[in-house]
Amino acid sequence: MPTVNTANAVGDRCFAETWVVADPASPDEETLWTAMMFGGHIVDKRSLCSNGRQGVAFHVAAAVESKRWFFMSDDFTESHPALAVIVRRAMASSKSKWVKLKDWAEFATKNDTFAGPHLKESSKCKYKALALASSQEANALNDMVNVFDRDAFRNFWVRMAVATKGFCSL
Repeated sequence: MPTVNTANAVGDRCFAETWVVADPASPDEETLWTAMMFGGHIVDKRSLCSNGRQGVAFHVAAAVESKRWFFMSDDFTESHPALAVIVRRAMASSKSKWVKLKDWAEFATKNDTFAGPHLKESSKCKYKALALASSQEANALNDMVNVFDRDAFRNFWVRMAVATKGFCSL
């Protein structure tokens, strides 16, 4: 098996475009979140060494490349500091089209603008405003659409990635 050229390796996962893992279907949490937010490829060594002719590889579209308004709560940041750093860095990247919302009130206003009950179902832009919250906050706000805890946010983006590749529909 050929060796991997490490000249293109980076020490910071947020600068990577390809993440090599033992099982691309089950990467570690920080790798998955980095790929979800920044976009890139999650591959196994076999795929990397064969230029994709063998092994397993997944392309993940960057979440921040779709225009959205986004709020991340302090509780989420305290509960999941490493993931919060990944999200903040992706939002600050040059390819990000996300607009940072400053608080829950601003999120509620923007969310209502896009997905409020005053809109006809056909007029709603359901996922234009998103909030990332702790599990406790998400449970307390379960009547408000587009409020995600860690697991729901991850599942949402995995579904979006699969749907945008035409594997299934939402």
